[in-house]
Amino acid sequence: FKQCSQLLKEDGLALIQAITISDRLYSRARYEVDFIKKYIFPGSCIPSIGAICEAVAKDSDFDVVDMDDIGFHYALTLRDWRQRFQARRGAVLDLGFDERFLRMWEYYLTYCEAGFRERQIRDFQILFAKPFNRRAPLHWDAVTAATLVEPKC
Repeated sequence: FKQCSQLLKEDGLALIQAITISDRLYSRARYEVDFIKKYIFPGSCIPSIGAICEAVAKDSDFDVVDMDDIGFHYALTLRDWRQRFQARRGAVLDLGFDERFLRMWEYYLTYCEAGFRERQIRDFQILFAKPFNRRAPLHWDAVTAATLVEPKC
């Protein structure tokens, strides 16, 4: 966040998308090695919104100006990816991958879909603004989209 803040103009915006875990589970998740950390994203860390906000406050001059939880939509995306992956099992095997690989990725996609559906993990898009930013937040509904003029970035 410090580097992002330093690189932006004083009226800049930064948008991040982060898969998060609840604040109450964050401390345990930080040190625990689960399936995801062992097989999919070794050495990864899943932050909480609290941890992100703490880091932002400590290391930047950003303010949070908008936040959207797209976790339920991401669950549907994972379901679709899993279905497409399963439909192409033969093609994946033809590429030289084995049944173990197939089972691991099917498990990963199912595991994450369930996590998002149960809100054990979330997917946030967070919009940060520098101190001199005065632009109105963007909300992409039909009315806004129909009346939007070219943005001045």
